[in-house]
Amino acid sequence: MNQNTYPCPPAGVIFDMDGVICDTREHHLRAFQELMSLYDRSLTAEEFDHLFGMANHKLIPQLFGEELTTAQIEDRADWKESRYRELIARDIELMEGVREMVDWLRERNVPVAVASSAPRANVEQILKTTGLIEVLSTFLAAEDVTNHKPHPEVFLTAAERLNVDPALAWVIEDSLHGINAGLAAGMTVLAVSTTHPASELGPATAVFDNVAKVFEVLKTSE
Repeated sequence: MNQNTYPCPPAGVIFDMDGVICDTREHHLRAFQELMSLYDRSLTAEEFDHLFGMANHKLIPQLFGEELTTAQIEDRADWKESRYRELIARDIELMEGVREMVDWLRERNVPVAVASSAPRANVEQILKTTGLIEVLSTFLAAEDVTNHKPHPEVFLTAAERLNVDPALAWVIEDSLHGINAGLAAGMTVLAVSTTHPASELGPATAVFDNVAKVFEVLKTSE
C-alpha cells in the first residue's frame, strides 16, 4: 500500500511486544517444557506451536490433558511465568530494526509506546533487559485494561497516554487479534510477518517482513 494513504510520519507509534520487538517463542517453550518435566510429561516444539499465544488458563489444562482446579492452574501458570522471566532476564534481544526505529522517532519527538497483552512483570522484564524501558514514553500490560485484544482498549489507552490522535498513530503488530484491535481503534496498522505468514495478516493497512522494513518506509518521510 502506498504510504500516502496513511500518515507518514505518524504522530505516535505503538508497538506490540511478543513477535514485534522481540522473539520470545523459544523462551516460552523452554519454560513450559520445564514445567511439564516437573510432572513427568513432555512437550515438543510442534505441539507447542498449536498452542502458542493462548492464555495460560486455557493452555495449561490442554497441555496436561486433565481436569485441573483453578488453584492448580494458577500455581502452574505462576511457576511457568517466573521461570520465563528468569530466562528472558539472561538472554533476550530486540528484533532487527526496533532500536534504530525507536531512536529515530525519539530524536524527532515522536512518542513511542509498547502495548502488550502479557503480564506487567513480563513486559517490564523484557523492557529492562533490552534497555527500551529507558526510552519509551509509556508501556501497557494486561493489568492496564479490562478488555483485551481484539478489543481496541489497549491501543486507545496508549494513544491517550501519548496524547496523540488515534487516526494519526501507527500500530505495529504481528497477530490478527492485534491487527483487528488497532483497526478498531481507528489507527494505521502495519503488520510484520515475523510470527504468521503475510497471507494471514490481510486486514492490516500494510504488511512488511519485519520492523526494519517498516523503518525503511518511515525514513522516506523526511
